[in-house]
Amino acid sequence: MSEGWQLDTVGNVVVVVTTRPLQPEEIQRIGDQADAAGTQGRMGYLHMLAPNDAAREPLSDKARKAFVDLVRRQQDKLVAAAIIIVREGFLGAAMRGAMTAIVMAARSPVPIKLFGDPADATRWLEQTMHKAKVVSPTAAVLNETLDFMHARAKAG
Repeated sequence: MSEGWQLDTVGNVVVVVTTRPLQPEEIQRIGDQADAAGTQGRMGYLHMLAPNDAAREPLSDKARKAFVDLVRRQQDKLVAAAIIIVREGFLGAAMRGAMTAIVMAARSPVPIKLFGDPADATRWLEQTMHKAKVVSPTAAVLNETLDFMHARAKAG
């Protein structure tokens, strides 16, 4: 994995942790991972953006398009997606605004929700998948995974 991001699958949930905006080719790798997870049935998506202080550059137009394409390509097997942006203040609000625009552009029939707190996101994802009668990892397991992956992403 490149510096600043981690990608894994926990059960039927694709988990991504980033400390910087992703590049289009990295988003393609997420799609490949989602394709592999989707072969097992319906799936969830959990993405935590925990930017470091140097990560001030916005998501590129090509990366935005790649994310919209990813959501559209996966929507038949995707049950729900939780996106966590761990950043306070104006910059956090701007990042959440940009991600909201991406979500709206995708026009996905799948529930996609933005969060500032990982515990809220994992709880919502577990509950949403349960309501859809899709067995998934527990919120506790997903939180532990996020913590581990975040430490690895920060370490490079």
